[in-house]
Amino acid sequence: MFLLVKSRQIYKNSKEDGTPLHEALPEYLNGAVLIPDDTFVLVGYSTSEERFRWYEDNNRYIFRMDEETGSLELHSEVVNAKYLLLRRSGQPYARDLYEIKSRGPKVFSSQYLNQL
Repeated sequence: MFLLVKSRQIYKNSKEDGTPLHEALPEYLNGAVLIPDDTFVLVGYSTSEERFRWYEDNNRYIFRMDEETGSLELHSEVVNAKYLLLRRSGQPYARDLYEIKSRGPKVFSSQYLNQL
């Protein structure tokens, strides 16, 4: 139903230039509809190669949640994010893209994280 509504919005009104499309049709990634305006990506940074390996080994990424600038704020785009894009220390670009498979963020204490 969602794709049908999006497709209808794309074709809804005639354009002056005579082309039927107002915007690009949704793309697919791994068989799922990928609509850029509705697909949220969290962007993170790995401070070291050791930390990056920990993220991969544990299938978790640690966001800072405190009063500091740059801390994660839990709003709908964050909670509904489908991907995590990581930039490694020393790399000019973020290039490691992961699909988020959980149903939302989990909050852990620093004591718990230090035990992992």
